[in-house]
Amino acid sequence: MALRAALFVALVASAAADAAPAKSDAHETKAQKAEKRLQAREDRARSGRKEVDKGLAEMAKRHAHLIALANNSKQLDELSSEIELRVQPTLSGKQRKSLEDDYELNMNNIRQQNMSAADAQQAVAGYEAAVNKNLNALSDADHKDARNLRRALSKERSAAHSEVNLMAKATKKSLRAMGSPTGLEMAMQHADKTEHEYDSAEDDLQHQKDKLSDQVDSLHDQIDDSLEDVYSKVDDRVQARANDLEDDARSRKAQAHQALAEVAQTMKLSGSMSRVEEKLNRLETTIQKNSHASQEELVSSAVLVRTNTVCMALIAAGLAASLVMHTMQRRTESTSIRQPWLLA
Repeated sequence: MALRAALFVALVASAAADAAPAKSDAHETKAQKAEKRLQAREDRARSGRKEVDKGLAEMAKRHAHLIALANNSKQLDELSSEIELRVQPTLSGKQRKSLEDDYELNMNNIRQQNMSAADAQQAVAGYEAAVNKNLNALSDADHKDARNLRRALSKERSAAHSEVNLMAKATKKSLRAMGSPTGLEMAMQHADKTEHEYDSAEDDLQHQKDKLSDQVDSLHDQIDDSLEDVYSKVDDRVQARANDLEDDARSRKAQAHQALAEVAQTMKLSGSMSRVEEKLNRLETTIQKNSHASQEELVSSAVLVRTNTVCMALIAAGLAASLVMHTMQRRTESTSIRQPWLLA
């Protein structure tokens, strides 16, 4: 009985002895896990910081490139040309040349048209219809090319801003990958760090992240400003090219309208001259008729004058004869009276 009790006590003591190291091993494993988690957090913060620095370096490089580009006229011209080359023309070179040649041909036909010809008005109307058809095709193509050019510039500018936005987002993502300061603090607590240690580590990480975030935002704003500086200068070049296209369309229309106005004026003058010539012909005919009538009247007047003259002469001769006879009669009477007085 006593032997059994002794054996039991020995067995319990042996089991207790074996249990003590096992408990100690379990305690060490928990501490090691906490330390490993803390190490992982610290590695994560360092890795994230490295990626943030890399992103900031890329953004700074882009900013410097844009500043240099904004001050380089040659590169700005090249960028403008690249944008223009990306635009597919509405008309192929062959189509445009065909329309322009046909336009010039019809314009020359209008300028060289003989306006005194009987079918001049009809011919000019046909040439004018052909010119308007060519003008509409060329003008529509020029306006469309100008719109496409402006659209390509807008698309290019938007793509540049989107690329910068992606750079900033990637850098902010790396910043978030550094982990939260609170998470680092808790990991240090579980690793049995002192309050001073984990408070200091938390504040340091928060300060780093705030500073880096401000740097990302500041660089992002600076890059956006530099992009606008670049593309405002590119916009001037692209707008000038687009305006040239639209000016070409307006110039051709003005040229055509001027030529047609000159033709219309010529036709008007030609019509006026025709009417004047017709009036002159009528006037000449009238004058000729009046001339013949006047000559006849003059002949009649001469005959009448001659007749009147003869009559007047005859009347005058009659009067003279009458006076002579009257005088002779008076003399005879006077002689007859004197003779009786003398006899008395």
